[in-house]
Amino acid sequence: MVRFRSVVCLPPSGVPNAILPWVCWSIWKDRNSLIFEGECTQPEDIATRGIALAREWNEAQFSDIKVQSTLTTMQNNKSRGLPQPNHRVSICMTDASWDAARSRAGLAWILKGPLGQDVRRDAMVQNFVNSPLVAEALAVREGLYTAANQGISNLWIGSDNLTLIGAITNKTQRKELLGIIKDIHNLSSVFVSVDFFHVHCENNEEADALAKAILRNSIINLLRENLGKAIGNGTSTRVWKDSWISLDEHIKPFGPIQEEAVDLRVSDLLTDDLKWNAQRFKRFLPEFAERIQCIKPSRSGAEDRFIWQPLPSGSYSTRSGYNSMINSSQLVCLPPSGVPNAILPWVCWSIWKDRNSFIFEGECAQPEDIATRGIALAREWNEAQFSDIKVQSTLTTMQNNKPRGLPQPNHRVSISMTDASWDAARSRAGLAWILKGPLSQDVRRDTMVQNFVNSPLVAEALAVREGLYTAANQGISNLWIGSDNLTLIGAITNKTQRKELLGIIKDIHNLSYVFVSVDFFHVHCENNEEADALAKAILRNSIM
Repeated sequence: MVRFRSVVCLPPSGVPNAILPWVCWSIWKDRNSLIFEGECTQPEDIATRGIALAREWNEAQFSDIKVQSTLTTMQNNKSRGLPQPNHRVSICMTDASWDAARSRAGLAWILKGPLGQDVRRDAMVQNFVNSPLVAEALAVREGLYTAANQGISNLWIGSDNLTLIGAITNKTQRKELLGIIKDIHNLSSVFVSVDFFHVHCENNEEADALAKAILRNSIINLLRENLGKAIGNGTSTRVWKDSWISLDEHIKPFGPIQEEAVDLRVSDLLTDDLKWNAQRFKRFLPEFAERIQCIKPSRSGAEDRFIWQPLPSGSYSTRSGYNSMINSSQLVCLPPSGVPNAILPWVCWSIWKDRNSFIFEGECAQPEDIATRGIALAREWNEAQFSDIKVQSTLTTMQNNKPRGLPQPNHRVSISMTDASWDAARSRAGLAWILKGPLSQDVRRDTMVQNFVNSPLVAEALAVREGLYTAANQGISNLWIGSDNLTLIGAITNKTQRKELLGIIKDIHNLSYVFVSVDFFHVHCENNEEADALAKAILRNSIM
């Protein structure tokens, strides 16, 4: 019984000190009930009642106690260095690093034992953090959680943010920290003693470095997970370490890797004329054979390029980076809501407005109404974003950017009309190009079938490239080359960029230097019927 006096009740009872007096009091009350009222309680109920009484007493003791700073009056609340080791007290140093552009923070906390030995070092990334002060407060809270889980009784916890320490010790108040400070105060009651102190930045370098490292690594990992390579000549792309097989997904082939293929480059899978060496890639990557053949390397030997996989253009933007960061937690509202992207911000806004109505006006809406209002707001926003967007033609300003028909005959300029037909089931395309002389006489009509073509846009680009090759071989100096694919014309004229076309567009640009003048234009489908019929015929015949 004497030894039991000093025994501390273990978590999760919520009683940080000795429980014996309350158990004894509960037994005494139950004994009186038995003697005077004839009521007998089960032992489990007596013990539970004892814990409840102990909890109530502890809450009453600590409810009015403010967490005290360890700065003495003599120090006049000035910052201090690291506390001296104490055989009874553990120390937790905390810090945070904040990225304003991404509203993301790296949190770090280092827990040291009574003799200064490391007990634990932890770090984490927290999204949706709107200020460095909030980040610092979150780090302190996480440090307290860790210390509590380690069973520590006496704790000093330090931060280099003086405003935060003032808020915790009730010297100041910050509205953005109210919820977090309440958590910190509640957690403080778990310890026998807890002390919050401010420390100079130079004495908190370990936690600072840890916080910066975890934040930096999170950004690097985001880039790595969405960065791919578009194949030109393949010399700078590593087969096993770079994401090059898909332009949209982060795919890297993995082992077991043959010893001779450890340092393999994509260029090692190409022939001397920059075509795929089927025998070689089927030997090392048989499961990706079809995908690889759908990649079109640059015939002119253009360098490989890094691409940002989440966007069709392959170019990184801050918005797409942010969307990729929250992609794992981003839920898209399913039809028939009419909202094609994430609905969470609008639902949260609707909840926030209803909360304000409830607090200030006493009005409370039903959950169904709040959700419906959120969907309506999301719909309005989407309509506002897309209502003013118009598809731009690549025609000249003089023609008011409208698609044009066939150019008028010109005694100096030849015209090449191109088109393609695509069979999605077989990943096959029929390409056609018709070359007409300066007076519109036919110079040449050519077609070909191309296997392993993964989109109609790629097929159209291949047709333009073949039309350029033919015109160059005919010795033509001035050329107009037309296509009925507006996206392709935009990519060629650098108005837009498409990651799946990078190698082909580079070839087209290089071929353009052969001519004295070359002009790419968009033409109506009805004015390109000859090339269209030719492309469809060659594709149909190849299937038959």
